[in-house]
Amino acid sequence: MKKSFSLVFVVLVIIFIVLFMRFKSLKDRNYEVMNFNSDYEIFNNDKINGLDITTVMHKAISNNDKYSVKKDSEGYYDLEDTDCVEIYVSMTVDDSGKTKTYRMESFNKVGMQSFIASFADASFKCTNVEYYKSTGKIKSMTFELLD
Repeated sequence: MKKSFSLVFVVLVIIFIVLFMRFKSLKDRNYEVMNFNSDYEIFNNDKINGLDITTVMHKAISNNDKYSVKKDSEGYYDLEDTDCVEIYVSMTVDDSGKTKTYRMESFNKVGMQSFIASFADASFKCTNVEYYKSTGKIKSMTFELLD
């Protein structure tokens, strides 16, 4: 009787430890995702300036370089990589109101200094934020020029 009770007790303790460790690792993972996303979600506002757009682009480029996200022949990051963060900027390109959306690599190719010189004081609005379903991390953010 004592042996069976001891055996059941040991099995229950092992199950409890396994469940506790699983819960702790899930909690740590969720904390990491929330911390990662908060670095980008602070830019999810109705009115931010061009310097903030430059900052979020630099964060995304640093992230993509940190995780060695592959680039294609044109220098654009692989959007299928779940570590990739992409920033899009939409601007009106003519008087008829036609807009065009540019990827952050376009601005990085010509130099962020020219973006800063042209749009430092311009107002932007975050119009879209996408997340990876598998990881819960930020996938992309789209900003629209308001001026």
